[in-house]
Amino acid sequence: AEGIEVVYHGGVTGTCAAFDSARGRIGYQPELVLKPSNCVNAVEYIAAGEAADGVELGAFGKDPNAPENEGDEGVALYKEQMDAAGVPDEIQGNAVAVSGWTQADLVINTLKQAQEESGELTRLSVMEAARDQDYASPMLINGIKWYSTPDLLVGIDGFKPIKWVADEKRFVPAGDIINIRP
Repeated sequence: AEGIEVVYHGGVTGTCAAFDSARGRIGYQPELVLKPSNCVNAVEYIAAGEAADGVELGAFGKDPNAPENEGDEGVALYKEQMDAAGVPDEIQGNAVAVSGWTQADLVINTLKQAQEESGELTRLSVMEAARDQDYASPMLINGIKWYSTPDLLVGIDGFKPIKWVADEKRFVPAGDIINIRP
C-alpha cells in the first residue's frame, strides 16, 4: 500500500529490528513506527543502523546503561545483584536480562507479601498476594508499578515513550509516562 504514515509492528524480540532493516532496503520510511515494549533490545537496532532511527515504543523497564539512569537506586541494586551472580556487564544491559530480573523481583515481592499478610506461605496465601499488588519494582521506570486487585488485574500500569537514536546507538526518553490504570 502507498501513503501509510504510521506503522505498528507487533514484533517479538529477535524480529523487531529485522523489520526496520527490511524497510530500509526498500526505502520505506513512514512518519512514525511504533513497536511493543518487548522490542527494546538495543543489539537488534544497532544492526539495523539508520533504518531504525526514530522507532518508538512504550517502555516500562529501566535501561541500566542509559546515562539518565546513572545514580538510580534501582539500577544500582540490579547491578550489584547481577555482579554478585557473576553476570557479565554486556549481558546486564540486555533487555531480556532486565526483564527476567524484574519478573523474579515481582515473584519475590509476592512471596514476601504472602508471608507477611497470612503468617505463612501456602498456595492460597501466594494466590491472594498475587491478586493484590501495588508494587514499584526497582527496575520499573520510576512512576510505573505492578498493580492488581482481586477485581482488576492491570499488571504493568504504565509506559514511557522512548525513541531509538541511531547516532547514539540507544533509546532516549521521548515523553512522559502514559498511565493505563483505570
